[in-house]
Amino acid sequence: MINEKFDKLLFKSKEFALRHDGEGVILFEIFTKLIDLDIVKQQETRLVAAIRTTGYRKVISDTSRIKLMSQEAKDYTTDHIRNSRRRYHVSHNAVVLPKEVFGKWDLKSVQNSLPPEEEGYLKMFDDIESAYDWIRN
Repeated sequence: MINEKFDKLLFKSKEFALRHDGEGVILFEIFTKLIDLDIVKQQETRLVAAIRTTGYRKVISDTSRIKLMSQEAKDYTTDHIRNSRRRYHVSHNAVVLPKEVFGKWDLKSVQNSLPPEEEGYLKMFDDIESAYDWIRN
């Protein structure tokens, strides 16, 4: 199972966790069903710290448990997170889409807001195995 590959814990709270596989990929798991701006800011701070600590430039964001994002969280994700990931040279970001239709729609709207030159580094998947396959190749 893919999750077993990510056995090196970087951070864990009741809302999210950061792990890595020891081979260049960070797994960012979100446990919270409702995402607001405060949670997004906390997640981003921890993710940037993990990128700095490990030097890894490939991220899998497992958002499969999300049911809904606030408008402020979507706006922040679209603007700030995209810019900070560019600053830290994230080369690949695979997103495992939420199972819930509203959460899926929220994340698709973030993807659709990307300019064409940034579309190659962000890709959405229905399961973590497909995301890991893409990010490793």
